[in-house]
Amino acid sequence: MSIFNEVSNKQIIGEVRDIIRYEDGRVIDTGWSRNSILMKVNTLIACLLKGETGIEGIQYWSIGSGEETWDLPSIFEKAELVINAGASANGTVTITLDGQGKVVNVNLGDDAETVAGKIRSTGFAGWNTSGTGNKVIFTATTDGNKIDALYDAGATGAVGSMTTIVQGVKGIPRPEPQESDLGCVSEFYRKKIKPEDITFVDDGGIETQTPTNRLQISVTFSAEEAVGNWREFSIVGGNATEVLGTGYPINYKTHGLIEKTDTMTVERKIRFTFR
Repeated sequence: MSIFNEVSNKQIIGEVRDIIRYEDGRVIDTGWSRNSILMKVNTLIACLLKGETGIEGIQYWSIGSGEETWDLPSIFEKAELVINAGASANGTVTITLDGQGKVVNVNLGDDAETVAGKIRSTGFAGWNTSGTGNKVIFTATTDGNKIDALYDAGATGAVGSMTTIVQGVKGIPRPEPQESDLGCVSEFYRKKIKPEDITFVDDGGIETQTPTNRLQISVTFSAEEAVGNWREFSIVGGNATEVLGTGYPINYKTHGLIEKTDTMTVERKIRFTFR
């Protein structure tokens, strides 16, 4: 994402990359991905251009734990129907899924497996069917908790039992950063960014001593640093200090859980391109 000004046609683009090294020799390289530039950077730029006292540029790399709910997966409800007897009369059986009933025709003489097969071959809105023999598995196509499934054999004699075997859970998606955000929601660690951690890079991403419109920050969190659950980060400047929550957040990114332990290091690189 970027901040875009319709008048000046200027924008700032942020890109980030993690290289995670484990004690056992494993290395995970996430490659480059975008992160959101925050509106607060406009105030920071204005202060720097004015020469505002006590305001500096890039200062700290902020790490946050985010919210545990961001890790919750979507779970799709499953119900199992077992037909215990064949049909002793013509008629209909009723399957009710999430409060919506649907009838299926059965005939005198249909055995339990035939009744189950007829149900499996019937379409149920919002559900897929599977199973073999005298069993039918209903799997919801949307996540979240559903009303318990029911089965009614009516007067057909094709009795059966319906059981919820997997309770659905509504997953909570990781929030997408907004330009109005104010950095990490649960900051627990920040690392000082030294002047030598910031370099210019050319259009090919190669470091250069010649000033360009692209800055790269490279910081390594050692084994003993920032141990905990990582789900978000931000670069802060302005009047930032070691005190958590201080400063002007420049960018913000939420990401999948990284369980940072004392047996791994994380090298983080971020690039800001000014266009």
